[in-house]
Amino acid sequence: MATTSLWSIRGNVTAVIKYIKNPKKTTLPAGILPEVVAESENIETVLSLVDSINCSVKNAAKDMNTLKEYYGKTGGITAYHGYQSFSPEDDITPLQAHKIGMELAQALWGDRLQVVVATHLDKENHIHNHFVINTVPIDGSNKFCRTKQDYMDMRGYSDALCMKYGLTIIYPDGKKRNYGEYKADLDGKPTIRSTIRMDIDRAIAAAGINNNFFDNMKKLGYEIYLYSSSGEPLVHPKLKPYGTQKCFRFDKLGDGYDIPDIKERLRSPDREYCRLFPQPPKRIRHNYRCHKPRTVYSTYEYYGRFMRLHISRPGYVRRVPYYLREDIAKFERFVEKQNFMSAHRFESLADVVAYAASLQDKISFLTKQKQDLYIRASHEEKQGSEAYAHLYRMAAKDKYAEIRSLRKELRFCKEITGEYEKLMAKCMGLRNEVTLERNELIKQRQRVQVR
Repeated sequence: MATTSLWSIRGNVTAVIKYIKNPKKTTLPAGILPEVVAESENIETVLSLVDSINCSVKNAAKDMNTLKEYYGKTGGITAYHGYQSFSPEDDITPLQAHKIGMELAQALWGDRLQVVVATHLDKENHIHNHFVINTVPIDGSNKFCRTKQDYMDMRGYSDALCMKYGLTIIYPDGKKRNYGEYKADLDGKPTIRSTIRMDIDRAIAAAGINNNFFDNMKKLGYEIYLYSSSGEPLVHPKLKPYGTQKCFRFDKLGDGYDIPDIKERLRSPDREYCRLFPQPPKRIRHNYRCHKPRTVYSTYEYYGRFMRLHISRPGYVRRVPYYLREDIAKFERFVEKQNFMSAHRFESLADVVAYAASLQDKISFLTKQKQDLYIRASHEEKQGSEAYAHLYRMAAKDKYAEIRSLRKELRFCKEITGEYEKLMAKCMGLRNEVTLERNELIKQRQRVQVR
């Protein structure tokens, strides 16, 4: 199995080509050599899995830029960058992967475009090919512009090569999914659709003999659309979560969540039963008031508690606002910011801004130190002191690692400054929802006592 992709590049292609030609990623491990090696060939060239079509390997970027300048086509999209990634389940060697990549590039673009092909081996069990394709043809005709058909041809020919060399391929079932959601599902992370599927599962499990599934969905805050305004059944029934104008089609939620599948699950004798909402507490506080978080730190702690409660105890907030579903899909990022807040315990936005200013000063100071270390390393190299040059470079790398850490904190500070007011409004909205639900439970208990 091999997955493929192809996207556009604007600006100079030098950086992209330098990335895919990185010797640390493209050099064959010791002991692996092609079957036939000429005596005149340089062993470093043989060990490097980098090749080119219609240009030289060593000066590929220069050749591409020269061609653009010659025909006066230097603007717009300058190149396309793509990959062909092989499955860890396939028993494929680096040389075989590179051979397949070269065959793919030659078949698709070799007759008219300049292409650089590099095979990366830096990740264990994840061999993949990279392609950089010049948009200006060698004959100076119309620039190459990737269409949907070009991508389909790339995927189709890649599958054909996989079949030729005995590798597995994927036969699509016609249902397209967002890659981010697909990856999150594979990693077990929550997404908006996964929380909706979880609510549908709860509504099915809580449906009684009368199969009141749609009533349960309405109790969870959903609006269900089964019929059009004229009264005709919709071809694609849909639902709308609480707090949004966005609708989701049942047939796009995955297998087992279309209306016919849901009805089949409701009729199943093996269906599991559970409560739609958790058992309410025996004693309910009558003086349940809405407290506003007082500090920036407490606001993030407060909102994070709601997110964790919804993940661990579905139904704690009965009508889940849509913004909470969106933020749960980015839960890991929120936890990183929350841990950052826990480490510093900012009281106000002024504290965050002041800390960001101090971070900026530290970054500037460390950047200057890093530049000085590289200058010293270069000076020592010219003097012939390779050992001292290596030490200076290692020290500069340590400074760079520290700068990266500080830049991450600086990004957190900027994000917190921009989203704090919205997050406070979300906290108050959730608190009001819980307060209303508690009041409804109190009234319900009072009615039962009167009876």
